[in-house]
Amino acid sequence: MKIEHILVPVDFSQFSEVVIHYAFQIALQYSARLTLFHAVILFQDDVDEEQRLDEYQQLLALREERIAVQMQHHLEEYLHRMSF
Repeated sequence: MKIEHILVPVDFSQFSEVVIHYAFQIALQYSARLTLFHAVILFQDDVDEEQRLDEYQQLLALREERIAVQMQHHLEEYLHRMSF
């Protein structure tokens, strides 16, 4: 079996850092593509979903920006640790 793509769910916890480390090693071993995935729940049984759509879109944009910054920070830290 050839592993071509590894999808890793992350939540930016210490556990995620460990999982990312192992996934990175496996990806290197198999020359596989590595994708980190962070899911965000936007709607939770809200009767006014249509009314709040704009609020949720703004929240999503802020979270996406924050996640991108966090991912970049974690990637830089990880690559720095791996270079030694």
